[in-house]
Amino acid sequence: MELPQLSSLASLLAEHGFTVVRFTCKGLNLGYRIKVYSTVLEHCKDEFGEVARWLIGGRSMGARAALGVANSIRGTPLADSVIGAICISYPLHTKDNYSDLRDGPLFELETPVCFISGSCDEMCDKSMLESVLKKMKGSVLIKWIDGADHGLKISRGRNSASSSGTSDHSLNNLI
Repeated sequence: MELPQLSSLASLLAEHGFTVVRFTCKGLNLGYRIKVYSTVLEHCKDEFGEVARWLIGGRSMGARAALGVANSIRGTPLADSVIGAICISYPLHTKDNYSDLRDGPLFELETPVCFISGSCDEMCDKSMLESVLKKMKGSVLIKWIDGADHGLKISRGRNSASSSGTSDHSLNNLI
């Protein structure tokens, strides 16, 4: 997926010495995505043997898949090389259904995780995510992008600091 925020984050990580591998999985089935993600991770580990430590991540459903991978590799040799996860716009709930939370994988997670989310994300209520994060086992970092929605777009009326209408400037501050 060619979103400006994903491209910006990949570029920033590469500029700071990280090897960045990106791929798109268009299937909507979460189990399928986790299987594909695991296969890609195994391939990259074999292909880029000199890279000893990996951060895995994704945006929206890709973030759910990344956490599924982190949970599924626990106790395997691959788990030793995955040092953390980055979840951009983690969809804690569907757009208008706050009662059916997708928090189960978060409670299972032992891998350190960084969440990047918009404070106005219609699929991740800020107070609900903060409440869930307090109950997690592993270490957690959250970066709220003020005024940003699920696509990390900032409405001009919400945040005058963003003249471009995107949150790229906030991603720069993360690295």
